[in-house]
Amino acid sequence: MLMGIHHPGTRLGRPQHPSGGFVRYHYHLPGVHGSQEKLAFVIGLPELESYIGTGMYLQQTIRDQEAILQRTKYGAIALLIVVLFPIAVAVRAVVQRNRLLFTEIHRANRLRKAYGQRGPLP
Repeated sequence: MLMGIHHPGTRLGRPQHPSGGFVRYHYHLPGVHGSQEKLAFVIGLPELESYIGTGMYLQQTIRDQEAILQRTKYGAIALLIVVLFPIAVAVRAVVQRNRLLFTEIHRANRLRKAYGQRGPLP
């Protein structure tokens, strides 16, 4: 019976699924002082009463993901600026034209009143 995964200085536990699973633990990276987080996929071999697995250290992967997130953040901000700038310019132009139209309507209504015509312009 497979009791769990043991490595000198590390107890990993048992994978959650009989056909294998991921385990996360801290282990000493060769050539580096101290331990680092490692993610491994482990499969039990009941006939041999042992496990076999492979894994990777997560420190560099986490740094790579943070760099990707940083680039994505800057890209999203740039895209937002590229999209919003033309919209802002268009809205400003519409607002200016509406002001001119409003001014013209008021001027025309004043002229109608001045010349005795009834009612506002349609």
